[in-house]
Amino acid sequence: MPGWIKLAATAILLVSIALAFFGPRPARRASRRRVLAIGVAGLAGYVVGLHAAMAGRTVIAAVLIALAVEAMCLAVWLARAGRDDGGEPRHEDAPDPDAPPDGLDWDEFDRLREDWSRPRLPA
Repeated sequence: MPGWIKLAATAILLVSIALAFFGPRPARRASRRRVLAIGVAGLAGYVVGLHAAMAGRTVIAAVLIALAVEAMCLAVWLARAGRDDGGEPRHEDAPDPDAPPDGLDWDEFDRLREDWSRPRLPA
């Protein structure tokens, strides 16, 4: 296989991986079943590619593994839809994690904090 094809394939795979993890999220959420099916197809591509590599068919193995990487990138990208930090999907009615808990008595907190700031006497 010529070197320029290897370089082009490497560049395509690197761009795909970067876009899957750091690119814009898809507009619509894909079903879990579809994401799982694509992920299983990628895993199958890895297994068949490994078998082809062990059988000495390096070009077929390289193509299958490259396709498996692309399938896994697609699965990761589709799984990112609707997520803000890569975690669980946020809902509009979910509480803001940075907001203080309700029911705090800020005056009592200030009084307690003033007690903490007084000079300490050795025992």
